[in-house]
Amino acid sequence: MTISPLLGCHGLEWAPVAVRTAVASLPGYVLLGAGTALLTCWLGGLSRAVFSDDVRHALEGRLAGGRVISIWHGVIAGLAGGVIFTGVMVAVSLLPLVATLVGSESAVVGLAIHLLVSQVVGVTYAVFFRRRSFDPASGIGWGVSYGFLWWILGNLTLLPVLLGAAPRWSAAALAVSFPSLVGHLAYGAVLGLVYQRLEARVSPWHLSRSGRDPESRGAGGDATRSTAFPATRFRQTRGFSSAAPNDTLKRSHQIVTVENLFRSVPAGIA
Repeated sequence: MTISPLLGCHGLEWAPVAVRTAVASLPGYVLLGAGTALLTCWLGGLSRAVFSDDVRHALEGRLAGGRVISIWHGVIAGLAGGVIFTGVMVAVSLLPLVATLVGSESAVVGLAIHLLVSQVVGVTYAVFFRRRSFDPASGIGWGVSYGFLWWILGNLTLLPVLLGAAPRWSAAALAVSFPSLVGHLAYGAVLGLVYQRLEARVSPWHLSRSGRDPESRGAGGDATRSTAFPATRFRQTRGFSSAAPNDTLKRSHQIVTVENLFRSVPAGIA
């Protein structure tokens, strides 16, 4: 609609008729982009596993709380989003249609399948978007994007194919499926928000170690207690020039202690 007409010197094709004609290709482009992103992430992970010697990559899952915990977060977040989505499905009578996947027409069966699928999608979200959201806004953004993807992949593609029909990518089918789009976006927003809050509660990966445990820094911010080596303490204590006589006496005692420490080290080690 933009680059191709400009290259052909035809001008922008943004008229309603042109948009209605080109909208049928939108699902294909979205699925192509999602597949490209998935392949890129997989190749990136493979390259890190093969060529990187950093042990932090091997321990990343354990340090962040583990992938098993993140999967359970996905189950909970997916179930929460599915409950919200249920209101839209009841309003437009989609539950009996979902029940036909197992040969039933009961709304209760459709609800059970819907909630099960919601949890499965939540698990896939936990796999692909683990440690991607650093605040609720980013979680909602990722979730809404994922909900839009599943509107195209699920409602417009997989559901018709599983029912023995062709994918519904036409402009008329997209217009009819607009209520389902609203439900998927609401589902994605709740999914991303709940998952981000659960992940931040258990493993706030975006915070530094000092941010996670502020008590470990000490009440007075004493630099001499936060360093590990006596020589470092010695260098830090020399930087203070406007201290009281008692503080000066303490620093002198520390200097003597450090000197005695180094004198006690055997010559072979020194």
